[in-house]
Formats: sequence, C-alpha cells, structure tokens
Amino acid sequence: QGALPRILSETPKEFFRSVVAQVEETVGVAMTALDAIPGLAPVRPQGSMFLMVGIATDLFPGIKDDRDFCQLLLKEESVFCLPATIFNMPKYFRIVTTIPKEKMEVAIQRIAEFCSRHRKP
Repeated sequence: QGALPRILSETPKEFFRSVVAQVEETVGVAMTALDAIPGLAPVRPQGSMFLMVGIATDLFPGIKDDRDFCQLLLKEESVFCLPATIFNMPKYFRIVTTIPKEKMEVAIQRIAEFCSRHRKP
C-alpha cells in the first residue's frame, strides 16, 4: 500500500487512458452481442469492471436460477460466470470486462450457443 502513491504518480497517463479505452471497447462488444441473445438482458456497467446480465429463466426449461445457469454454462461451454445471487441479485450473472475484446467475443459466442440449446422453442 505504501508504494501506491508512487506507482500512481509515475505511471504514464496514457497507460490509464489505454486501459479505460480497452475496457470500454470490450463492454461495447459485450453489450451488443448479449443484447442480441433472447432471454438475456445485459446491464451496462457504471464505472465497474463487471457486467451484470439478467436471465429470463422462464425461457430456459430445466434451469431454475442463476446458479444452475452458470454451472451448466461452465460444464458445457467452459465459460465461467459468477452467479449474482451472491450479490443479492438473483437471476443475474456477472462477467468480467477486463479481458481482451477477442476473448469476450469467443465467450459470448459460447454463451449464445448455450442459450440456443437450452431456450424453449
């Protein structure tokens, strides 16, 4: 903790701008792609590094809540998302937005395929 003031003062401002730009780009990609998946409702983050996504569980037979959704998603698609029940937000899951845009695109494609398989016709 003692090193933090020095780190912040000596880190070039461009580094911070670059990180913010990368996160904003990844969030934009995620919001657009997740919004196109029926049964999911992404919530744009307001200054955090995480994105919350609502799940219309009534559209996914056999998936009773966010824990089921995340557990099956990990098992079937190797995509880890955090059930938001632990944040007192049932029927939501949380994804990190600090990953590179390309990895986010792959993860969301897998989420889309998962939802397509599990969503009722």
